[in-house]
Amino acid sequence: MTKADLQPLLKLARKQPVAFAFNPGKSDNEHYFNMDRRKKPAVLGKVAKTDGPGAKFSFGTVEIDGKLLNLTCEKALPAMAKKVKKFLKSLKISLNVQVLDTSGNVIDSDVEDLPDDEMDDDGNQNTDLSSLSQRLSDIEARLETVPTAPAEKIRPLLPKVEGYIQAGDADQADAALSKLEAVIGKLPSGKPEAQEKPAAAPTPPSNDKMALVQRLNELKTQIGQVNDGDQREKLMLVLKSGAAAFKAGDVNKASALLDRLEKALSTLGGKQASDQASETAAPTPASSPSEDKAAIVRKINALKDEIGLVERDDQRKRLMQELAKAVGQVKGGDLNSAENLLSGIETVLSKIKAAKAPSESTAEPAETSEQARQDAQQPEQSSEEADCIARMMALEPRHVEAASKGLVADVNALKLQWDRVQGAIGDGDIATAMQAMDRVEEMIDAGRTDGDTAFSAEIAAEVKPFAEARLRWSSARGTMTQELGKLQKEIKDVCSDDLELKEMVDEIDELSAYLVKLDEQLEVRLDRIVNAKEPGERDTLKGDAIVILDKYETELKNPFFDDVDTNNGFVSVSVAATAREALNDIGRVLRA
Repeated sequence: MTKADLQPLLKLARKQPVAFAFNPGKSDNEHYFNMDRRKKPAVLGKVAKTDGPGAKFSFGTVEIDGKLLNLTCEKALPAMAKKVKKFLKSLKISLNVQVLDTSGNVIDSDVEDLPDDEMDDDGNQNTDLSSLSQRLSDIEARLETVPTAPAEKIRPLLPKVEGYIQAGDADQADAALSKLEAVIGKLPSGKPEAQEKPAAAPTPPSNDKMALVQRLNELKTQIGQVNDGDQREKLMLVLKSGAAAFKAGDVNKASALLDRLEKALSTLGGKQASDQASETAAPTPASSPSEDKAAIVRKINALKDEIGLVERDDQRKRLMQELAKAVGQVKGGDLNSAENLLSGIETVLSKIKAAKAPSESTAEPAETSEQARQDAQQPEQSSEEADCIARMMALEPRHVEAASKGLVADVNALKLQWDRVQGAIGDGDIATAMQAMDRVEEMIDAGRTDGDTAFSAEIAAEVKPFAEARLRWSSARGTMTQELGKLQKEIKDVCSDDLELKEMVDEIDELSAYLVKLDEQLEVRLDRIVNAKEPGERDTLKGDAIVILDKYETELKNPFFDDVDTNNGFVSVSVAATAREALNDIGRVLRA
């Protein structure tokens, strides 16, 4: 283990016993020393026996009291205290070491006076914090001499480094400063962007309305020069929001929106110039998968900013949830599904913005008479679209629950109506979408009638097992998501107050990526079986479903699913067990 690996575990050992294993090598830096907050000491011991350099090994628990590291061993080794102490010292961690048996008797020790002024509580060499502050100041000065775009990306990271220094976390501060220094060292001096476009107008004070109007007009001119039509439209909508805030008297909000616009235009201006130069120099090669992924990530970041501007809380929350799904699909490698989901988000955003834009048109800088005439014709229709989208977002949780739990007489009919809702909204057919949502609400409110199961009697008896299997997998996926959410919440609750474990908290949402490949494809295949008209066709479709089922079972062999339920170190959940049980039941139906 490296020093970075050990530090959070040593800190945890000040609060509770932590499992360890040790296998000595020929020299201090060859020793095998491992700690784990979840696994049992005996398990670590087996690993140390096979992975360590020697034939002898020890295991037990670690606890730290002040400068003394206590090793309570279920199996000890001769001269173990001296060897462990030297190993830690090779990592610049100075702690005294004491070895105890399981009854608490001291059987070995290597203890000396350690100078307090040179060590922190975890035995780390103290670093001169003033030198770190000077390095941070040097970076701030250097950012004034490099191009604006990279400087603006680096500058928001500096307060975090300052926080490390203020907290006395020299190692974190030093590591962060080293990375920043390496990045800045590669940047050229000078600010070429300043020569490519006129300097942005300074942000006016909140009471300087004339200056704000001038900024609105200048930004409108700059937006008109953007080559990309989609980008130009999105920027113009933000400008309209700024104009609306100005008209409403909220000068601070208007100014903040214009600040964001200026920043976006600055970044876009540099990219646009770079793109034009690239196109002149050589034809654009076919994109690679990594480039496709990078493009999707850029789109996700852009959409996140746009969603942040949506005023209605319910719409903004729902869109953020959909965006999170897209992030999970990207992490799982399913770029096509992510692209489709992002396109849907863009469609909803465009309709929300179209509904909002006309009512704000009078607040923006002067429009042409033709634009004003077109805007005047749209308000009523756009308002209906916004109401329709809001209703769909409010209704979707009820639809998902009813479909996944079989709370309606005919789940397939409910699904068809919901598909009709989404298709109609995409086509701009608001009346049809509203009618379909009326029908969805009626079906959910009616629930199951007497004698109904999850599916109505209209489904033929020979395909009912497949319809029920579809519902089984849909319900299992919902349960898996809930159970994983329970684990994620527990990890956040336990670790959020521990600075050393903050990185774990920051990455905890990435666990959702493990469920991405356990998707709805099996439901689609089972639907096709239910709707097949000929028995021969049904047999072929069963084969297709079995291929998907086998793919899921292979995915469940990922080591993550071996540990997630009962060996995660936090809380017992039922993620893998739910998936395996459901797939076993569905497999019996498909192979019958």
